[in-house]
Amino acid sequence: MPNDYSGGKVAIVTGANREIGAAMAEALARAGMAVLAAHWGEADRAMALVDRITSAGGTAAPHE
Repeated sequence: MPNDYSGGKVAIVTGANREIGAAMAEALARAGMAVLAAHWGEADRAMALVDRITSAGGTAAPHE
């Protein structure tokens, strides 16, 4: 996906600490969107996702 897709938008991805939510969050970040990784519990998994996105040049933050 091209990086100019987002138009400065933020994606709120629920369940971002699990497989499908994490994959969606990473895809949206690759498309240039900032990602709010919403999760319930398992903060370590959410932080690992945020770290992957930010280390690839994206913008992300966790939210419980």
